[in-house]
Amino acid sequence: MRPLRRALARVAVLATAALAGVLLLTVPAAAADAPPAPEVSSFTDETAGGVTLQQQGSRVTVPVALPRVYPYVYAGSAEPVGVGWLEPDGGVVRIDLALMPPGDIVVALLAEDGSLAGWAGTALAEADSHAPPPDAAASADDTESASPGVTGSAWPFVVGGIAVLAVATVAVLIGRRRRRDAGTDGAEPNGP
Repeated sequence: MRPLRRALARVAVLATAALAGVLLLTVPAAAADAPPAPEVSSFTDETAGGVTLQQQGSRVTVPVALPRVYPYVYAGSAEPVGVGWLEPDGGVVRIDLALMPPGDIVVALLAEDGSLAGWAGTALAEADSHAPPPDAAASADDTESASPGVTGSAWPFVVGGIAVLAVATVAVLIGRRRRRDAGTDGAEPNGP
């Protein structure tokens, strides 16, 4: 039984090391400090940067050539909402604007160095907005800011995959050990 415990301990150590490696490689990108939001006055034809938005309902897809960007969403005269650091999936980032108020929307993309990489505008239809009316939000006790949702983050799937792999490895080791022990019939348990 001791070799089985050693094997399980080794698997646990390897799984923990792999999980720590994934978190060290993934979390800093998401947890990095947010760059300051650019001023609306900086949105000119020269700073548009060729950014385009492809909108379907409340979701916008933005083609991006940078390794990662920090989008800010501007709705009317409200404070800009930072989406967080995003790494493009297939050369695009996707942002759900459903919690933004209807009307004119500007999405500004900041590069890793915090500089304005570009911006583009669109309009969010009232039917696509699920933001509470301004007077309801002001009177509610438990209000939260309307933050756009982000899709495409894969790191939870990576962590889950590692956990499944660790459990499967332990199950295989236990199965092998039981088959080996069952086949010895009176032989030394720690024998060859």
